[in-house]
Amino acid sequence: MPIQPIRTCFILCAISGAAWAQLGVQPGRPQIEQSRQFDIPIARVTPLAKPTDATDLETFDAQLDDAFGAQVILKESVIAKAFTAWAEVSGFYTNNVALARRGELQDTFLATTFGLAYRKALNRTIMFDASLRSSLYRYNRNRPLDFQSVDPSVSLTWSPQSLQNTAFYFRYTYNHLVSAVSGDRFFSSHSVSIGAQKAWALSRSHAIIAGAQAQWSKADPTDSQRDEYSAFLGIHAELTERLSADLSYRYAIFDFRETAFGRRDHNQSVTLAFRYALEDWLSVSASTFWTSNDSNFDVFGYEAWNLGGSLGLSSKF
Repeated sequence: MPIQPIRTCFILCAISGAAWAQLGVQPGRPQIEQSRQFDIPIARVTPLAKPTDATDLETFDAQLDDAFGAQVILKESVIAKAFTAWAEVSGFYTNNVALARRGELQDTFLATTFGLAYRKALNRTIMFDASLRSSLYRYNRNRPLDFQSVDPSVSLTWSPQSLQNTAFYFRYTYNHLVSAVSGDRFFSSHSVSIGAQKAWALSRSHAIIAGAQAQWSKADPTDSQRDEYSAFLGIHAELTERLSADLSYRYAIFDFRETAFGRRDHNQSVTLAFRYALEDWLSVSASTFWTSNDSNFDVFGYEAWNLGGSLGLSSKF
């Protein structure tokens, strides 16, 4: 399914001077965790009934359609456009820039993301997706933490006709992080994910969406390598023809299998996001994000709260 500009906000970073010494004692690189929380969104199922004809399926694209509720299925068929390009500029505030357990530090940061995605229906029930995303992260007070990431991804999504509004997917993602200060790579990972999602339509404009995912990865450095097992529950609401809202809760277990003492984290997050479509190709959004990480090693525990907004452009061709 097509990849959209990222709607939700997440982590931010760091401050200078004497505060930098405190950041230096924090475990790991906060940029790695920040990049993970800006992860490419998984394919989302739509609460609307899909066409059963293979030709109609090619033109059915509820993900990027701003139509209100089920009215999308009443539109005339158009030629499907396989490519989607997008760009987004976001600004955020965080109360815990280094994801520290104590002595939290506040800061703001700017994120700029560019992406290109390709989508093709292989048959009535299987979709192929490929995408390439590049992001720049620039911090207000602690410029040494500036970095950029490159994230190519491919996936297959299966939506069986016998299970309405249900999707199963397999995805491969590569994550490459480079310091903006030194130009050196400080993290890379290969990961594969499998998961399932289901949507329940509450009305023509509201739906509940739930899902679960397992992800296995191989990373360099290995001490930042982890496997993830997660589940989420959310509600999507089309408040008006142009304004939508999403509220979701996610619980995840992070298994750092390469650590010497068997580190395991329990992570919870809550996200609230609003998106307003100014045009079919232009949107603004505002979101807030809270996360709590509880680890069997106290030094890795933290809570963080973030607030921000973004301006996004997208085009299909």
